[in-house]
Amino acid sequence: MKAILKVIKTHPGAKAWIVVSCKNKDQLRNGESLEEFVKLVEKHDKNGQVEAVGVNCSNPEDTTAQIKTIRAITDRAIIVYPNYGGQFDPVAMKWINDGGLNTPELFAKEANKWKELGSPIIVGGCCRTQFTHVKALDKCLRCK
Repeated sequence: MKAILKVIKTHPGAKAWIVVSCKNKDQLRNGESLEEFVKLVEKHDKNGQVEAVGVNCSNPEDTTAQIKTIRAITDRAIIVYPNYGGQFDPVAMKWINDGGLNTPELFAKEANKWKELGSPIIVGGCCRTQFTHVKALDKCLRCK
């Protein structure tokens, strides 16, 4: 990510969104802090070339806490593209522990909460979210 921030400065007209994947509500997959990631963007992008920051392919049950962490540090747009829930076991090459937001309706209902916490926010889905999840998101997020 530091490389992206360094390179973007050499292209003053360029804009970017930077998203990371988290293993829990506080940590990136590599163990670094989500809070430090956002602070790093704030520190190194004073010109606002990074238009949005966020989290993708993370457990949706962690998304609310992640949005709160990000919003406490930045006014930039927030991106959240959580997966269907659960954890991927790279040894067994399968998903385990699906989690509690695995129906399209529950996913969309939670997204309405995310919208209230993180506006402006971009919401989508990652691994194992289906067309039905996107359709439910569209319907639910337009209702307010």
